[in-house]
Amino acid sequence: MVTVNALLSEMLYSGEVQEGGNAPSGGGRPSMQYRYNYDYRTVAVVYGHQLEGRSYIHTLAVNLDGKKLWERQEYMEEIGPESFDSAMDEVFAAFGNTGLIAFGLPGEAIGNEVIINDFKGLEGRVFLPRLRERY
Repeated sequence: MVTVNALLSEMLYSGEVQEGGNAPSGGGRPSMQYRYNYDYRTVAVVYGHQLEGRSYIHTLAVNLDGKKLWERQEYMEEIGPESFDSAMDEVFAAFGNTGLIAFGLPGEAIGNEVIINDFKGLEGRVFLPRLRERY
């Protein structure tokens, strides 16, 4: 069984939470307050849509509070498994604590296969395994 104290100790050690000082006490010893460190991890977010009849891709890096740390917007003519490498490489180089990539691209994936996607070049069994291996 894991205790709250053990979890907090681990989160303090990793930097995921920080001490926020003592809370007023109505009796007994003062309680310690903790606050979550939203900069503990960075999330890379990629989403696309059509703008002026062309594929327009937004890539963002955000902290765990949703604060935008970095952004790139660009038109892409052909979208395939390598299309996001440049932006992802830049995010991972700038934010070594990137722990998640979230894609908002219209489609469906089952396991390692993109079954259907508005960007046909992403369909099949190449895109997701390649992404997981690279990052």
